[in-house]
Amino acid sequence: MDIELADQAATDPERVDDHPGTTPDVEDLQSSQATIDQVDRLLDEVEVALSRIDDGTYGTCSSCGSSIDDHVLATTPTAQRCPACTTPDAD
Repeated sequence: MDIELADQAATDPERVDDHPGTTPDVEDLQSSQATIDQVDRLLDEVEVALSRIDDGTYGTCSSCGSSIDDHVLATTPTAQRCPACTTPDAD
């Protein structure tokens, strides 16, 4: 760093950034975006579950119409399908 830049850095530390690790790298940004995407998907699932509560279809399988067991809803409150419709056929 030349003398002029050093003087500017001394008077305005935000102007010159020579500190490693202060700028997030690509992996950090990708990880942050993945977390944001995951939270967005979960929020969407919760909003659908709340809509299903409002319209009286919460706890009913959206595929076959059977009831979704309480223990399933206790572990996955956003479940829209019963275990039989969620599990792929073993053919």
